[in-house]
Amino acid sequence: MEIAKKNRAHQRRLFTKACNEFDAKEAGLETSDKLIKLKIIEKKAILMINVEENVKQLLFSENVADAVINKEIDDSESYIDRWRLLQFKLLHLSVSEREEVSSNCSVS
Repeated sequence: MEIAKKNRAHQRRLFTKACNEFDAKEAGLETSDKLIKLKIIEKKAILMINVEENVKQLLFSENVADAVINKEIDDSESYIDRWRLLQFKLLHLSVSEREEVSSNCSVS
């Protein structure tokens, strides 16, 4: 399980770094650049969530105290919730971008 936890820590760090960079630059980015950055974060989130699930399975398969399991799951959910918020933003920007392209095509 320690190897899985180290991998999880690595994936969380990469995800958090990408999120923090996006947060710092978001205001100055065009919509298309925001979409690109969010797609990159999405790839990192998918990797992280897969590792999170692996660690959860290991926690439940080994003799681990309930308090430890609860803390691990709470920590995991905080990272996943951060992705859910960005995922909503990605969806919103994607719809806005499509609407903008559509309106530009109908104006031409």
